[in-house]
Amino acid sequence: AEKILMAAARNANKPITAFETAEEQVGFFDSSPESEQIAGLVQMLGDLPAAAAVLGTMVDTWAAGRPEETFIAQFAGDLPPLAKQLEADGWAETPLWTWRQSLPYLNPNATLPELPPRPALHEGLKARLTLTRVPPGEQDVREVLRIYKTGLATAEGGSYKPIYLVSLTREVKSHGFDLYAIPASRPALPEDVEELRGVLARAQGLSVLAQHDRGGDRQDLITAIP
Repeated sequence: AEKILMAAARNANKPITAFETAEEQVGFFDSSPESEQIAGLVQMLGDLPAAAAVLGTMVDTWAAGRPEETFIAQFAGDLPPLAKQLEADGWAETPLWTWRQSLPYLNPNATLPELPPRPALHEGLKARLTLTRVPPGEQDVREVLRIYKTGLATAEGGSYKPIYLVSLTREVKSHGFDLYAIPASRPALPEDVEELRGVLARAQGLSVLAQHDRGGDRQDLITAIP
């Protein structure tokens, strides 16, 4: 994909830039103290077996067409009422992603709350709404709820309600060579999913119309009550 995009950019005479080149990355590594270089290399070598397994899973997932995020619900309606209900349950809305939000990733000492949720796409579109919450009694981990708009809508009389997909994951802090820190995505726990389903089912102004199974994963169909 990268080669195709690069070729298209060159053919269109578009400028090609990057946050940092491969030469700059090597320079950052070379300018760090020797003890940190050795520690980084030892860590990298120790992570190689796990990295191979992760890469293999990524390739298998891509080949099978399985999304990284599991969608737990479809929502029909406007987002403000849904966001209000979630915020009342302890979820905090995060700003829409821009490249400026990636700047904290360049600080290896940044804490997880200082790192914005990693950007994610569904069918090439960014989430319309992203919220986070720290699971009760846990540290160094957060739940991330993303809501993506689809091209579908429900019709009720003469009005239409857009349909959104709701996903839930967890994130922990990950870092490499003490040069950066990024949130690493993890699957949501079953209890996370069930708790969120309970919140949506009990929420004032929302109604669970139906439930259906998609490949072993249950999805709730939720609507905002007019």
